[in-house]
Amino acid sequence: MTAMAHEPLTQEDVLLEGFLALDTPEGFRAELIEGEIVVTPPPDGDHEDYIGLIVTQVIRGSRTDMQFSGTRA
Repeated sequence: MTAMAHEPLTQEDVLLEGFLALDTPEGFRAELIEGEIVVTPPPDGDHEDYIGLIVTQVIRGSRTDMQFSGTRA
């Protein structure tokens, strides 16, 4: 049996491994952005309500039939 040489881990490798191992809480979103791990909480109810109002106005003012499917975290 021969020993195989391994490339040393880079900072990017360690960051990616840490990101993939995250146990992100339900509803939270984890992103790897320009070398940083960013965890975002789910939107609150008001946020969803405002988005719904804006979407309704856009659909009413459009000449094209549209559908919107929002997702709650």
